[in-house]
Amino acid sequence: MRALILHGDPKQAKDLSDVFHNVPLLMYTPDFSFKAFHEFLASYQGRYGGKARIDYLKEWENLNAAAQ
Repeated sequence: MRALILHGDPKQAKDLSDVFHNVPLLMYTPDFSFKAFHEFLASYQGRYGGKARIDYLKEWENLNAAAQ
């Protein structure tokens, strides 16, 4: 997020923070939804796929593939 801000992309930094901001709070509670988190990642990636420094959706899918 810092890199996005430093490179003049505050909107993208805000959108990225929206994807991840509740994960630490909710990930160990019954309120956390992996499906919803995946949808947030997909939405972010859809908006910023060409500009994203990291393909978070791909990383998520790689983690899930490794876990199986």
